[in-house]
Amino acid sequence: MESLENYKSGIISKTELKKELKKCSNSGKLVDSHTHLHVIKDEQLLERIIDSSLKSGISHICENATKEENFDTVINLRNQFPKNMIAGIGIHPYYFESTSSDYIEVKNTCF
Repeated sequence: MESLENYKSGIISKTELKKELKKCSNSGKLVDSHTHLHVIKDEQLLERIIDSSLKSGISHICENATKEENFDTVINLRNQFPKNMIAGIGIHPYYFESTSSDYIEVKNTCF
């Protein structure tokens, strides 16, 4: 983001940076590209977090699974918030050794 670089370089002030960020926020251009909201078990807390994010100007949230056991939860979150949630279905390298052969076969077929 050019505005952030300009701020870091001292070209624009913190106030000017905030104005630029507000413009992006109002235009719906902000995306939270990496979340793990599926670990939150308290439904009310989860809804408050998502609601707060959307009200603050984030237009989309990419919710990322880390292992097969998360897939259904991530897809369900996507279905709960179809206009704003993107489901990232994949395996974190930390969990790859415990991944089933079914997933690996599907992955190899698709990619």
